[in-house]
Amino acid sequence: MGVTVREILQSQYFSGYRILAGKEALDLKAQAVVLFDAPDGYKWFKGKEFVITSGYLFKDNTELFKEVIMHLFKHKSA
Repeated sequence: MGVTVREILQSQYFSGYRILAGKEALDLKAQAVVLFDAPDGYKWFKGKEFVITSGYLFKDNTELFKEVIMHLFKHKSA
């Protein structure tokens, strides 16, 4: 069971948000919501998570951002 990324983004909490990338994955199901603001926190993702972050840890580390995005993709997380 779960809810699709599309359904999450259509909720009132995300009104006004825009999709920048990954439109083809909008129908992936998320089974958990996680907060992520620790540099190594993504290593604990198991898959099918909807990840929320302030993004502060990527401010001066674009390589970490790329690494996290690839990890999310491989684990079918959003």
